[in-house]
Amino acid sequence: MAKTKDGEFHTAASLDSPDDVDVWRVNLHAGDTVTISTDNEDDFNPDTVLALFDHKGNILAVDDDSGGAFQSLITYDVTETGNYFFAVTSFANFPSGGDKFPDGPSYPGFGGSTGSYGLDLVIA
Repeated sequence: MAKTKDGEFHTAASLDSPDDVDVWRVNLHAGDTVTISTDNEDDFNPDTVLALFDHKGNILAVDDDSGGAFQSLITYDVTETGNYFFAVTSFANFPSGGDKFPDGPSYPGFGGSTGSYGLDLVIA
């Protein structure tokens, strides 16, 4: 992930197949507020789904279109310091199953779109 300035990160990524899941890791501290968003440049592809997991693999938040124009947005208040993971996939490929890595959560593989997207992460 490319660091653009303190507490803010931006990178370009791509969902290369409809069932692709991009997973990112970030270290967060108790008291942080993290905002993660995708940007499909308003062309509606890919239609992203964003999920946030704690270090144990528990699903903390899932979002489909809160960012508008088929873009995803999660804002989360961190209560425990540690590594967190967030995943980007395409619509209908929502995480399910167990809540622990590496056995879960799992993705059913029913995504519907591909393409490039921007990823923004802000830690306040």
